[in-house]
Amino acid sequence: MNNQFEVRYTVTKERYLKQAENPIKANRLSIVWIILMGVSLYYSYDALVGGYWLFCGFYLLLALFSAFQAFLRVRFFLLRAYKKAAKRQGCDQWVCSIRLGDEISVKNGNTLVTYHWEDIEKYRDQEDAVVLLFDDKSSLRLAKEEFVAGDADQFITFLRKEHPDIQQTN
Repeated sequence: MNNQFEVRYTVTKERYLKQAENPIKANRLSIVWIILMGVSLYYSYDALVGGYWLFCGFYLLLALFSAFQAFLRVRFFLLRAYKKAAKRQGCDQWVCSIRLGDEISVKNGNTLVTYHWEDIEKYRDQEDAVVLLFDDKSSLRLAKEEFVAGDADQFITFLRKEHPDIQQTN
């Protein structure tokens, strides 16, 4: 395999959880959960003033659940995924190396996965990363500052020249 580009970084708990702050795809349901939380708090207050304690408790629980869904759910599930990954790796930090050439090889600690360019549907050029979007709706984030062989600009030129069927998206 001809490796023209390589991205390498150390996976830590902080890095893993940072994905929650900068998701590939925005969670559009968050606004629904925030609205439901506001409505629930309003009805909870209204029930409290009216003396309907049971309804007040119900709406407070609904508001708490909505707050969890809107603000904490992604972080909670990423933390759980990190703990499982750390257990599989046998340590709390490991090196992830992504080699890009004839194919895409991802060595994440002691796990090796190989992808083919045909699996990639689109790519997104963000301010800090190039994101490869697979046809199964998963993605691979290549942080621009972590290229150790080649650089992000050269990689985008490579994508446009060698794989013109992979379209850029916003």
